[in-house]
Amino acid sequence: MSEKVRPPDRETPCWDTMRNTMVFLAAQARRASPPTVVADAVAAAVADPSRPFRVEVGQGSTELLHARGQLSDDEWIAMMSNATPAFIERYQAVTGTDLRA
Repeated sequence: MSEKVRPPDRETPCWDTMRNTMVFLAAQARRASPPTVVADAVAAAVADPSRPFRVEVGQGSTELLHARGQLSDDEWIAMMSNATPAFIERYQAVTGTDLRA
């Protein structure tokens, strides 16, 4: 790895959350939206200040925002910081999506 990019320290309190975010992103990568879809949505959001903070765009965004809306802040943090098998199980219970598929 280059000097600018270092792997995260596994001792950080954020390690579980980072690992689970990578699990989610890896699952989405298998059916990713083209970059232009996301770029166009970002450009539209920047151009229109009345747009909401969270906008559904790209593969996985609808289910992710649904999951976020179903959980309190504490529940979201708990899910994201779980051990990965528990994270996958909880994510599937909330969204119906198996991140292993």
